[in-house]
Amino acid sequence: MLPHRTGQLNILGVIYNLTSSQFGETSSNTDGQQMLDSMIIRGRQDLKIQGPRLNLTKEDKMMLRHGTDRRLEPIITPPMPLMEVTLKHSCCLVRSKGSSELK
Repeated sequence: MLPHRTGQLNILGVIYNLTSSQFGETSSNTDGQQMLDSMIIRGRQDLKIQGPRLNLTKEDKMMLRHGTDRRLEPIITPPMPLMEVTLKHSCCLVRSKGSSELK
């Protein structure tokens, strides 16, 4: 996934296609061309995650309670430079390791 805008991203699930080709088995299409027979399976998986189990109070221990979980709600920020700092003796070397330049 490559987001193109900054802001909040809520991931609700995953939609996918599984494709399988059987080698050696071919069929002809309407133009007379040989094609491999393939099978496509479409799938969807909704993602619902729970936060950590709350066990701090007696009431929490008696009931099944979970805290909030924000792992599927990342905040997309603008590209940031990757910085590497090397300290040797009394000298400091700073260089960029990413695609954005350091300013």
